[in-house]
Amino acid sequence: MNRMGPDTTPLINLVRNCVESGRAEAWEASIADLQPMFARVAFRAASHDLDDAIQEIGMKLGANRREFLRRLPLQLR
Repeated sequence: MNRMGPDTTPLINLVRNCVESGRAEAWEASIADLQPMFARVAFRAASHDLDDAIQEIGMKLGANRREFLRRLPLQLR
């Protein structure tokens, strides 16, 4: 099968080809072509969520005049 990647084929044409042909190979080829884009979107979303979580941890550590940090044992055992 001659596959055209998402850079050369509009997404609507990839989907239309899958729906109209009804062939599993068409779906597999489209998913394979689109996988890098899906991965980039997932990575950006995960990075954003991670940044938010790190910021939230920092805010909680600094809350109440850094009370949590003051209660940490200063000596390692």
